[in-house]
Amino acid sequence: MLPETRDPHAIARLVASARVEVLPTSPTFLKLFCLSDAPDHHDLSSLEIVAWGSEAMPASTSERVREVLPHVKLLQKFGTSELGSPRSRTRDAEGLWIDFDGIEHRIVDGTLWLRSETAMLGYLNAPNPFDEEGWWNTGDVVEQDGSWLRILGRRSDLINVGGEKVMPREVEEVLLEMPIIVDAAVRGAPNPLTGQIVEAHVQLAEPLDERELRKAVRAHCRARLAGHKVPARVVISEGPLTTERGKKKRREPEPR
Repeated sequence: MLPETRDPHAIARLVASARVEVLPTSPTFLKLFCLSDAPDHHDLSSLEIVAWGSEAMPASTSERVREVLPHVKLLQKFGTSELGSPRSRTRDAEGLWIDFDGIEHRIVDGTLWLRSETAMLGYLNAPNPFDEEGWWNTGDVVEQDGSWLRILGRRSDLINVGGEKVMPREVEEVLLEMPIIVDAAVRGAPNPLTGQIVEAHVQLAEPLDERELRKAVRAHCRARLAGHKVPARVVISEGPLTTERGKKKRREPEPR
């Protein structure tokens, strides 16, 4: 069976009717799912595991999922075209820290590198992505606690504000604490003085004057973030802030 659409009610209806036990999804969908009333109108008791990936999980979203689906285990999955989907386990109920089984990893300058005997041979008509020892740079910035890793986001998404580095996920987590904001995507925008500024694109739960929103966002973020991380520009988005694969849209669309 396939869902009619990817909206929360369609997914919840399918889980209830087919007695689905494992739901693979993304943090963005989980955020929308918890904001909807779908969990209140469908029997989700069969669900045992929510396996998430494709983007970093905000702590606020993880906490909300555990409130809405207290009987469900959150499991972070990590998969790539280059290495496939290695076995993994999570440290606790939050599901934010991950450890790999059957694959080697190392951290170089805060970035995750992986090596596996089952890695692909390479790309067709393109440079080999592996170094001489078989290591592959994932491009993911991580925190490390022993063997446990927490993926913070893509190094290519880092914002450079006058030499200060900003990870979009950190700002997005703070924005999502605001009840008025349903979803947020943060990216760097060019600035002649600082090189870049933090630009936040947000979807709202209800209409709000852009000036009032900007004032509220800055007040909230100043209390939670360093000054260079506070969004200098806030844009209300009418369309989705994720791609069809559930990844955040953090770059300007390519010109046609």
